[in-house]
Amino acid sequence: MNWIIFIKLFGTALSVLMLSAFTFGHEEGQDIEFAVRTKAGEIVTGAICKWSNDRTAGEFVSPSKMSVRRAWGNLVVVCQAGQETGKVTIKSQMRPSQHLSIFLGQPGEAKRRDEEGISREYLDRVTVRLSADFELDPAKSTLANPKARRSHAGGHQDSSLVLPPSKFAEIDDIGALPNASQACIDSYSKYVSLGYPKAFAITDTGRGCQTKQGIDSIKSALELCERDGTRKCYLYAIDNDVVWKKTGK
Repeated sequence: MNWIIFIKLFGTALSVLMLSAFTFGHEEGQDIEFAVRTKAGEIVTGAICKWSNDRTAGEFVSPSKMSVRRAWGNLVVVCQAGQETGKVTIKSQMRPSQHLSIFLGQPGEAKRRDEEGISREYLDRVTVRLSADFELDPAKSTLANPKARRSHAGGHQDSSLVLPPSKFAEIDDIGALPNASQACIDSYSKYVSLGYPKAFAITDTGRGCQTKQGIDSIKSALELCERDGTRKCYLYAIDNDVVWKKTGK
């Protein structure tokens, strides 16, 4: 009987330590890197931006890194450069630590975190595109193997099609996708979360796109993107590397 009590006490103490490890130092603010690009993807400096959620609001000049207070409500960012304005809405999602508190049977802690907004989270990198208005959902764009970069060596059927990284943008910078429609933004968000090998192709206008996974993903993504024969497509990403260049080629 004493052993049972000991195990329960030990389990409770371990649960508290684990929850503390998940939440310590990150209760209120989330550091977010903000950037502004033209519709075609050129980086814009000096744009005046305003952000807000249901708990707080602020301003910054792009590019900037800001600490944003967590909240239940979505994060809305509006930027202006000259006569052009861009807007992006980032959905608020539940943090892993909130799942943990629920799993550990701590309804009081879970409720407190919800009421204070600290159970929520946004993306760590947000790009606003001028002359565009789109929505980003962190739940759809969890980066698969974030520390793995060119681990696809030998994973693609035709190695001659593998392009080098272009440094146009980070793979998880969803808003950097040039000229993209909301449908392609959503498609690329899902692409980011896929495992290797994979490829993502877009049209030169950004209105069409295609995701493929598998050893022939590079060739298939391009072929399917151009399947109607009326548009030219280019590779935007291979595995976890952006390979797109300003010319699209």
